[in-house]
Amino acid sequence: MGLGERLKGHAFLRNLLVILDGKARELRAVKDELARQVPGFAGADVETFDRLLGSFLALVSAARVKGPDGKPRPLVQVRLQLWLRELSRLVAMVEIPPPGGSPRLAFADDLAAEEAKKALPIVHCRECGVTGWGAVYKAQDQRLEAGLKGFYDAFFRFSPTVAFVYPEEDGATCDQRGFAWWLCTECLRLAQANEAGECPGCGTGPEAALRVRVGENTYRDREGKTHGHHSCSSCGGHNSLTIVGSRAASLTSVALSQLFASRFNDDKKLLAFSDSVQDASHRAGFFGARTYAFNFRTAVQKVVASLGGPVPLAELPRRVAEFWREKLTDGPFVATFLPPDMEWLHDWEALRTDGKVPEGSDLVSWSRSVSPGRSGASTRSRAASAGRSRSRAARCSCRARRSSRRPWRSSCRCFGRRSASSATSTAQLSAS
Repeated sequence: MGLGERLKGHAFLRNLLVILDGKARELRAVKDELARQVPGFAGADVETFDRLLGSFLALVSAARVKGPDGKPRPLVQVRLQLWLRELSRLVAMVEIPPPGGSPRLAFADDLAAEEAKKALPIVHCRECGVTGWGAVYKAQDQRLEAGLKGFYDAFFRFSPTVAFVYPEEDGATCDQRGFAWWLCTECLRLAQANEAGECPGCGTGPEAALRVRVGENTYRDREGKTHGHHSCSSCGGHNSLTIVGSRAASLTSVALSQLFASRFNDDKKLLAFSDSVQDASHRAGFFGARTYAFNFRTAVQKVVASLGGPVPLAELPRRVAEFWREKLTDGPFVATFLPPDMEWLHDWEALRTDGKVPEGSDLVSWSRSVSPGRSGASTRSRAASAGRSRSRAARCSCRARRSSRRPWRSSCRCFGRRSASSATSTAQLSAS
């Protein structure tokens, strides 16, 4: 309680309480106000300010004072809000970026009608990370169509009219799986690389032409019909191209996984609210399953990083099991590595009720048999490898999956998608 008494006389806390005035305010507004009141904040960059304010709020959150009943109570109630926007209908502007820059990202719903005509959905490869635009190609006028609904329908139907376009640097050469083109940033018309000049579609000069590579993403079946496919023309990854975006549930699951994996979080509790009982039940199961997968990936990454060199993927399951069996007793080991679709087992219910694994139970051996891969390939101690391409090889080898009569849902998913989100943070302190 000594910390709370000392903070009562701290000038910075007093200034912060005056600025907030019992309301939630954006951190940007708090920084601007502090810069006016505290000269030292005027020249602070965003990262320095975030770290300073975050550490001070953590200090205030831990502070206690003696309450009227003589028991410790919080000095002030601290609430930090993080507002996230779904990454839905995300597009990138078709424009020539500044040197060293990248195309601007935007939400399609935020764009004016004229801006929307020069914006296309974003696609990327889960294997190599290459990123570009996706669109429906109109062969009659050699133009890319800027329209989300038409593209989404064509993409999920594997239509041969879907084109994947990747920006290229001047002088870059294309391999046999892609063709060099110029893309007019005004009318989205494509022209062959040797046709650089005035756009035949809108008459714009060559200064508006963007050098791009168009992936070869079609094939013919035995009957001669043309179909589209989503394999990457850069790395050859099978069906690895996906639309960049993420819904609220997926974004929340990633945030929860980060919070629960933090060694600074010693109170791992969560309250999730939803608009309906059905949604709440579905999201609870979804969060649990995704949290397990992220925790499992983190556990594998830690083992790979500790090995100091490549290890055959076929040997990795044994290394993972041995590493964590040395650090965890039976109960925590099972709670960490038992897949959520095995939580119907009676032994698991007994573990939750009694706090220990029942005698003669197979829970530990089943948890050990969850395999991160069955390939002879070499795994290097890089988080990117374990989190992206190796996760696609993950398979559940649990014997109970073969012997149980209960329908199973696969707990092996492909993760490693990188995405950004727009976020606004607010903080509120109020005297208790």
